[in-house]
Amino acid sequence: MVWYCDPFKDMRRMQGDMDRIFRGTLLLPEVSGRDGGHVSAGERFRNPLASLRETEEGFEVTAEIPGASKGEIDLQVNPDSLVIKTEKKEEKEETSDERTSRNISHRGFYKAIGFPVSIDPEKATASYENGVLKVTVPRLAESRGRKLLIE
Repeated sequence: MVWYCDPFKDMRRMQGDMDRIFRGTLLLPEVSGRDGGHVSAGERFRNPLASLRETEEGFEVTAEIPGASKGEIDLQVNPDSLVIKTEKKEEKEETSDERTSRNISHRGFYKAIGFPVSIDPEKATASYENGVLKVTVPRLAESRGRKLLIE
């Protein structure tokens, strides 16, 4: 009788167990397509869904930030990246007959998105509506290039 031993089978099982443990305690988002790709609203606030789309003039960044107000979102546009930060502080105080309990929670995230070419930070625009942030950043004139005709 021949026994086949896969030394990596136990390693994969252990990695799956560790992933489940960390997702449960740290609320880390699941990778799309793994375990159904379910991401809760709390996880989405910590790690917003964001996309970078190249346009003819530059780039358009769209990020879902549900539950945040315009004043809580901090944007920083650099020549090679866009940084999105937000922090939300909530305080709740409950008073009963003999005691008072006070809960303070902080939620927030930090996301940096890099651009493949230099952009013009001075001409960037942003809008926020219904939990969706849209940032448009144009390329620098020298990084746009031009169409060259063959003679």
